[in-house]
Amino acid sequence: AVQAKMYIACFFLTSFWTCIFRIVNNSELPEKMRNASLFISVMSQLFSPLQGFFTFLIYIRPMLRRLREENPTPSYTTLVYKLLCKGFANDDDSRLNIETDIGNNTNTNTNTNTN
Repeated sequence: AVQAKMYIACFFLTSFWTCIFRIVNNSELPEKMRNASLFISVMSQLFSPLQGFFTFLIYIRPMLRRLREENPTPSYTTLVYKLLCKGFANDDDSRLNIETDIGNNTNTNTNTNTN
């Protein structure tokens, strides 16, 4: 329920400025109000592209909380790095093991010639 509320809040936060900008530009407002639309335009152009970033943060929030409970000492930056590098799987068996993958890839590139 909290996750859904956060997605809705993200949508309203990012689309609020665009809606206000369109209302101000399409209405018959005095010139003084239209000059204020520069601020609204900047806010619209700032928040609109950030919707994907905010959605990403909301998406990884439960996984970060779970990792934080398992490992309370690392910083959030380290935990985000672990999530991005090891994947978003729910169980530990299906996560990518970076050290093992690197070790296995060096041995698979050898050329065996059987003449």
